[in-house]
Amino acid sequence: MSTEGSQEGSNSAPSGGGGCKDPTDAYIALQCFVAQDSVVSEHRKKALDDMKTRTTAVKGIQVTYEDALAAQKSGLEQLLQDLKAIKKTLECQVTDRRDDLIRCFCKKVTQESGGASPITMPDNPCPKAERRNPADLEELRTAQDAVTSAIEAHKSRLDDLTGLPNGLKATVEQLAAKVKDLNTKICDKTIDAERAFVMQLHYRRAYVELRRKLTDPSTFVCRIYDLLDELFRLYAWDVCVAGAITWLEKKKQLDDERSKGQDAEGAFIDDVLRCSKPKKPPKPPNDDTDDVDQLDPCRSVGQGGQKPDTQPTEQGTDGGGGKGEPAPTGQYPQAEQTTQQAPTEQPPQTQQAPTAQETQPPSDGPATAQS
Repeated sequence: MSTEGSQEGSNSAPSGGGGCKDPTDAYIALQCFVAQDSVVSEHRKKALDDMKTRTTAVKGIQVTYEDALAAQKSGLEQLLQDLKAIKKTLECQVTDRRDDLIRCFCKKVTQESGGASPITMPDNPCPKAERRNPADLEELRTAQDAVTSAIEAHKSRLDDLTGLPNGLKATVEQLAAKVKDLNTKICDKTIDAERAFVMQLHYRRAYVELRRKLTDPSTFVCRIYDLLDELFRLYAWDVCVAGAITWLEKKKQLDDERSKGQDAEGAFIDDVLRCSKPKKPPKPPNDDTDDVDQLDPCRSVGQGGQKPDTQPTEQGTDGGGGKGEPAPTGQYPQAEQTTQQAPTEQPPQTQQAPTAQETQPPSDGPATAQS
């Protein structure tokens, strides 16, 4: 933490004086961007690694899926017939509470699925962090939780689909074994009818979910690509929100340190000075700027290098003007200007030299025509 007379450990940049712009806000913003960049890079790397693994896993998946589906076609058809036979048998045995059991089963399935609606994924979900306010932190944290949940849900669905071709045989055989065992118990009457009814509801539901995944090969691949596209957008959303949260948290931390730290008094005074009107700097007592300006023969030329309206010409002693001074106005009348020019400050005029006629001595004889 900064101490008096030392800038070490301070989060504030030196304050400007005399009406200069204080760089403290820009310095704080720079620290926020540095913290944001670190978090953004971490989240992007994590997203890149996951997306790289998943895109690699789907290469050639359409051919693998076609082969697996063809190999399990007969097994799936037989499983369908077995489930239909068990359903018909148990519906005859369970009559009183059949509807109630179906209602409770569906309610339980809905509860376990969560019943959550798909998350909205706008095109521009996260405005620039520097345009947000620390009061938005809670809202952004809530959005981050929702994004994290959506990412996990998409990853789970992708894992199911991409693993389906290689695991299809085991899935069909496992479900067929359960159905066969249930059918054996029903025939041997070693199981309660209502329990058997609920078990066959569960197996029927598993079979329906499996068959809904087993679309035609083109649709199967497109479903995977759609999920990958949504996951990419969710990762972009996650990176943006995580960066904004970090930026605002760092901004809040630095503002608190500045307002509550040892330099709080200095920061308060600096704010007041910045708010007030800057005063003109005092003129040194030995300032001879005016005398120096009077010596400038080209005061109409600005310091930026602009040329004056009229250029001074070099005149000899006969022309009456010194070197670097303009010609006398009575000797060289200027041509008529077609456009009106703004008046400019002209150097002081030198005394005009007498004309040739005035310098000739008087002659006693008659005047002769001059050639």
